[in-house]
Amino acid sequence: MLYINSNCNQLDIINIYRLGLKKIGVQFKYPKNANDFLLNNTLDKSNFNVFIAPRLVTSMGIVRDVGIDIPDHEIVEKGKGLYPDAKVLRVRRFNRRVKNDNNEIITTPSYTCLITFEGNTLPKKFKLYSVTMNVELYVPPVIQCN
Repeated sequence: MLYINSNCNQLDIINIYRLGLKKIGVQFKYPKNANDFLLNNTLDKSNFNVFIAPRLVTSMGIVRDVGIDIPDHEIVEKGKGLYPDAKVLRVRRFNRRVKNDNNEIITTPSYTCLITFEGNTLPKKFKLYSVTMNVELYVPPVIQCN
């Protein structure tokens, strides 16, 4: 068991809860306290795998009508979220399945992109080369167990 030489009030821990069989979640009052907890030397000596879940520090949105000729790395470098301002971390372009002349199904890039923004607030707009586009909330597909 992990024991740190300070109590929960000094770390500003709000809640400790169970996430699964071998996972727990710790909720802090301030982001700085969570970062300090991760950088604690005691955790390095233990066999615990500690991290901040990406869903807590990023947001994902769908942007439509992005030109096919613009590569993904250029969207990351030149694109920016607006209202609130947010840096673009990752881009994934959706593909469309179409039949070719031989009735084979092939995938072609579409004009729709999934963009991951820094921060947990999804921007309302996305700006790329002076063109402003709306950002829609991305709802991932439901994964069912067999």
